[in-house]
Amino acid sequence: MYLIPKPLKWEEKEGKYAVRYDSYIVVDKGCGERTGRQAQLFQKELEKRLGFAPAVTRGCARKQDIQLMQDDSFKKEEYRLEIKEEGVILTGSESGIWYGMQTLLQMVSQAGALLPACVIEDSPVIENRGFYHDITRGRIPTLAYLKKMADRMAYYKLNQLQLYIEHSFLFRDVSELWRDSTPLLPEEIMELDDYCAERGIELVPSLSSFGHLYHLLSSKKYSHLCELENSEKQPFSLVGRMKHHTIDVTNPESLQVVKELISEFLPLFRSSQFNICADETFDLIFHPVSNCYVEEVLPIWRECFRVLAPGGRLLAGLDNGFNYVMDDGEERVVRGLPFNPLRDPSLIPEKDLPEWGMQFSHTLDEQIRGQIQAGLRILDLYEDTNGEGRLHELGIPTFWATCAEKPA
Repeated sequence: MYLIPKPLKWEEKEGKYAVRYDSYIVVDKGCGERTGRQAQLFQKELEKRLGFAPAVTRGCARKQDIQLMQDDSFKKEEYRLEIKEEGVILTGSESGIWYGMQTLLQMVSQAGALLPACVIEDSPVIENRGFYHDITRGRIPTLAYLKKMADRMAYYKLNQLQLYIEHSFLFRDVSELWRDSTPLLPEEIMELDDYCAERGIELVPSLSSFGHLYHLLSSKKYSHLCELENSEKQPFSLVGRMKHHTIDVTNPESLQVVKELISEFLPLFRSSQFNICADETFDLIFHPVSNCYVEEVLPIWRECFRVLAPGGRLLAGLDNGFNYVMDDGEERVVRGLPFNPLRDPSLIPEKDLPEWGMQFSHTLDEQIRGQIQAGLRILDLYEDTNGEGRLHELGIPTFWATCAEKPA
């Protein structure tokens, strides 16, 4: 039997429990109203899988019942499931009980009405377990489809859903944005938000509000706000719609337009989070020799890849480490690599730090291979010297410069 995700503790016992037509799902008096409603959702899912389902009630459980008990000493989303021949006891926090029900459903899906006796103790290792669904590129899904997706997410204990939206929502005053599509309506978003919340899923609003604004910035009303001149005259292509349609942040009107869109969209959600979708907005990143001020470089390359538009380029200056091994006069090698004051406190001056601050050396692997690992493609590279001093006189390069591109 497979359970997804795999429980932290799963101890098999002897015997089996039979789900019977005269069994009950008993919601303990200590459980809240939400658990009572979720017990009914659990009941309906059992019926789909077994062709019958125990009735739902409140009170004290009897032999052969499935008992739901809330215990606030459990951690958030933690539960304990005990299955034995005499019945089932599911104990946990409010949300933990819900996830325990999903475990039972997964077991029923594989074993039918005869469940193996066991004790399962589980709580999530990852707090936010989400799915980001693009409802912009391609057919816009119906509310019914999105509800089915939420049911499937709950079954696998995911707790966050985001819908990527550019033009697929019916904004009241921007009909040019959605008129050629079948956008989701405000009441559908609110209904989906309620539906997700009842199933332990946070529906987080996600709205493209910086780049990827093809439909908005190709319209007659807002094309003047696009960084690409005459964007509305560009012929349509699947690749073209992904490029350059970034709003001009230097124009005060841009901020007002984005504020209006967000103010109409945000109140539809109960979530306290909001994704402004600010990725893939830059055509060019100029990155001077500044990696020397961080200990770990790969996160910087990954962030560059995230914010670059497809086809966008990164120009980066890099220190190759020679300056760190030499004395101040560049005459003698006085230390090895890596140069890392956090790992070697002797490299930290006893008094004030020098004007160039605390720095770190980095390898060729970190500086150039790291860009490739982040998904960038190296187009060109050259070396340079300090421009003065002993190393310069000897023609010893101390810096690199790279030109890299995010594949289109």
